[in-house]
Formats: sequence, structure tokens, C-alpha cells
Amino acid sequence: MDNESFSFGSHLKSVREEAGISIEEISKELKLATRVLKHIESENLDELPPEVFTKGFLHGYAKIVGADDNKIIQNYGSKLTFHKDKKTLQANLKNYKAGFKSRLILLFMAMAFIIGISVFLSSYLQKKNFDNTLKTQEYPEKTNTKDDEKDEPCIIQAPVTKDIFGSGSNRSNEKLLLKISATSKIWIKIIIDNQKTKKYTFNPGDSLQLEAASSFNILISDAQGLQLFLNNKPVKVSGKKGKVVSIQIP
Repeated sequence: MDNESFSFGSHLKSVREEAGISIEEISKELKLATRVLKHIESENLDELPPEVFTKGFLHGYAKIVGADDNKIIQNYGSKLTFHKDKKTLQANLKNYKAGFKSRLILLFMAMAFIIGISVFLSSYLQKKNFDNTLKTQEYPEKTNTKDDEKDEPCIIQAPVTKDIFGSGSNRSNEKLLLKISATSKIWIKIIIDNQKTKKYTFNPGDSLQLEAASSFNILISDAQGLQLFLNNKPVKVSGKKGKVVSIQIP
């Protein structure tokens, strides 16, 4: 049964107009405001009084215009039930949409949190692996196999001649000037005069000049990645390309 089958107001209006009765006459007879009668005729259920009062008004209206009051009240009750069910359904649908939206927001927040944690853990593990790799390169574990011994950083005593320092009497007063020129991307760790360790990273073509009073101790990530000059004299660095070496000067 569709909504039109429950018509009560439009039927009353039709009967009233056929009888030639004005809405003002019914208002005077029922002592009821015309705006309420208009709401009845337009079946504006949200603007009508509570059900028990509306049924009384419908009964009086039907008697005046000569309509079947029982049928009018029955149709009003059916339409009111339909209207209430419709409003309940709309309210439930609205609540469902609001709940679905909240659940969707929570789902996105949870996904964003999981992605954030994943990115953080990935970055942390990559950094940890890099630090472990760097530590292994700087301080490789000592083993008893010949193959492993070949991969250990070697400590090289840089050749120093009298051409660099002059006579033994003046050697203690002469500064050591070390120039480092990178031929590939490398890093070094250097201890000057047994002081605090410093780390430098070089790109190809970078150079650096350092000064010491007595000694340099250098850890190089690639034996063939740089050139060393001590007091403008070349210092030979032994080792294969990619080999981590340690050099003591002098």
C-alpha cells in the first residue's frame, strides 16, 4: 500500500470544497485556528498536534463536511504509522552513516599509525645495519683463517726520509703538514698527536690539509681512494681498491 492510500486531509478538503464550505466556517465551528486546519488538509504531520487531539479534530471536521469520520481517522493512523516508520528509518540510516564515517576515520588513523611505525622501524634497522657495517669496517673481527687475515685492515708505517724532516736535531721542532686528496668517495678517521679521533667524508676531488706536532694515525675506507702528501712528499698507501687500511705517520 503506497502513501497516497492513506490520504485523509486531501479527501476532507475535496469534500469541503464540494459542499461549498469555507475553511473559516470550519474554524469557527471547531474553534480551531485555520493554520491547524490547513496543516490537516496538506497532511503536514510534523506540524499537527499530538495524535489524540488530531483525531478529535478530524472527527469534528468530517462531521461538518459530511465525510466518513471512521475512514478519515483510520487513514490518518495508517499514514502516521508510515510517517513514523519512515522517520525512524531515516534516523537509523543517518546514525549508520555517522558510525560508518567514524569507523572509516579510525581505520585510516590505524593504517597511518601502522605505516608510520613501519617506516620508523625500517629507518631504524637500516641505520643500525649501516652502523654495524661501519663498525665492522673500522674494527673487523680477528679470525684464524688465512682468507680472513687478507681482509683485515693493515697497519702501514709510512716511509719517512731525511728529505722530509732534515737532521735528527731539528726533527722535533718541525711541524708535520699532511695533505689529503680524494680520488673517489671515501671516509677517513684520523688521530692527530694522540688527540681525539676526527672523521671526514670526501667526494672525488676534495682535499684537506692537516698539521701535527708528532704523528698522524689514519683509518681509510679505501686504500686506493686518496693520495697523501707529507710535507709535500708523497706517502705510499699499500692495499687493494676497496681495502680498509690503517696508516701510522711517521
